[in-house]
Amino acid sequence: MTTPDPQPPQPPGGPSPPDPGPGPETPPEPQQPDTGPPEGGQGQPDDIARLRAALDHERREHKTTKGRLDRAQQAAMTDQEKAVAAAREEGRAEAAKAAGAKIAQARFLAAAAGKLADPAALADVIDLTRFVGDDGEVDQEALAAMVDRLASASPAPAANGGRVPAGPRQPVADGDFLGQQLRGAR
Repeated sequence: MTTPDPQPPQPPGGPSPPDPGPGPETPPEPQQPDTGPPEGGQGQPDDIARLRAALDHERREHKTTKGRLDRAQQAAMTDQEKAVAAAREEGRAEAAKAAGAKIAQARFLAAAAGKLADPAALADVIDLTRFVGDDGEVDQEALAAMVDRLASASPAPAANGGRVPAGPRQPVADGDFLGQQLRGAR
């Protein structure tokens, strides 16, 4: 009976380092900047501006990469597949625009509440789709700026909702000329 060798034979020149095998290698964790607000809960304006700039940059990069991927996929498509993909993209863009218009109206009503006398009536006559991008995203800053312009140009809504109070419930003194004329006309 033979026993198997516990060690494989060594190549000439000494032992080699152990082979880690085809297992996954974990790359070192990239250093992430501290993007959270400080302990107080509110970020500084320069932190917010830096984060917005980084977000805009990432969105541009994503859009560029997605465009390259779409072009590569279209190069491999047949004419019929290209037509179907174009129709799908047109439908997706139309749906995003329609959903964005509804979101713009809801955000307008929320921003105008308490600032304008009748926000619902204004929402019916104002073209809010101009605040919606081709991707369906609503430009909230431009929408808020428009609400502020409208609020400064129109009178503030009445505190009682525009209702006229009922007036006194007791008889009026003799100095009421109009009341006397109306009572005498009966």
